[in-house]
Amino acid sequence: DSLMPEIDSSVSEYASVSETIEKDTERLVIKLQTETEQQLNTVVSEIGEQPPLEWPGLSNTFQYAHDTRDALVQRVLSSVEVCEDNAREATASAVSAIKQLGILHVGEKPALSKVFNKSAMFSRKRDNLSKHIQAEFGLGDLLDFGYLLERPLPVLQSSKAALLSSQTNSTGLTVTALSLIASSLVPISTALAPFAPLIKVAKELDIKRLFIPTLALVSIAIGAYTVHELPRTIPRRLARKIAFELDEMGYVRSNATRIGAEARKVLRYPAQDVRSAFQSQLESRTRQREEYEKHLSQAEYMLKALTEIEDG
Repeated sequence: DSLMPEIDSSVSEYASVSETIEKDTERLVIKLQTETEQQLNTVVSEIGEQPPLEWPGLSNTFQYAHDTRDALVQRVLSSVEVCEDNAREATASAVSAIKQLGILHVGEKPALSKVFNKSAMFSRKRDNLSKHIQAEFGLGDLLDFGYLLERPLPVLQSSKAALLSSQTNSTGLTVTALSLIASSLVPISTALAPFAPLIKVAKELDIKRLFIPTLALVSIAIGAYTVHELPRTIPRRLARKIAFELDEMGYVRSNATRIGAEARKVLRYPAQDVRSAFQSQLESRTRQREEYEKHLSQAEYMLKALTEIEDG
């Protein structure tokens, strides 16, 4: 009579604890997958913002591009390692919590005294991402037109100042023409006001006569700007190519899934240890009940036999 409530209580606790462990495990896995995906997406979208290497000079442009590509890929790999480290710490905390939950319900058991080695997580050798990423550098990567559409050339600012201070001299007009050509790179609302003096000057001077010199200066300015921006343009261009290829590969999602799956696999072990401890406790009480039932049956038989002897 005293054992049956204990057995029923153990069975109920076993079901409740198992459900709690399963729910907590899934919550952690989803959390790790979400955080990994967010972190990797952020890294991939920003890896080219800061040049990873020092500019070696124009003569080493292609080597710089090759080394930059490898450095950008390494940034992605390093961010994956950071996500793995975060998952290790979170999983280690979850393992400890599961063990403490088991101890709370079944007490100190040998199955709950195992030591968790978090460094064993993600020990499988990774694929070499550099071999899968092409991101080939070409001459078209020397100028980042997409970036220019968002940010005007630095020369435009000086040209604007020169425009306001110049009147009729040819040098001022040339710089003014440069600003007019480049004004398409900035929003219309901000470009109209500075060009009011240019419209007035253009009516008084022969623009055709200055077209070739202006075009030459524009070409020189663009060339100079291109060379000046190469240390930043190349990483941005390569970063976009790498991001595109990673997206095609499903790299971010696959790593988030992999990290979540590894955490789930690891947490199965302490969860199983808790179940084993419950099972051991239930089996012990069940054997005890069976012994009592056996003794009860023998006692009832002996009582019946003695009663018959007494009555006879």
